Amino acid sequence: MANARQVRKALEKAGWKLVRVHGSHHVYRRADRVLVLGAHDSEEIGRRLLSRIATQAWLSLDQFRRPL
Repeated sequence: MANARQVRKALEKAGWKLVRVHGSHHVYRRADRVLVLGAHDSEEIGRRLLSRIATQAWLSLDQFRRPL
């Protein structure tokens, strides 16, 4: 699917702002929503987790799959 670095780039491209980082947990904010992505850069993110992240971030799965 996608690794954590690709997901972070897609979130930032979609307007999510990085608020803070604590270890491998990256906290993003957009409008009144907060999203926590807990994964190392090279770690692969599975289909189910990627789908849940996309739902929380108001994005489609295709936005994570296309090259950034």
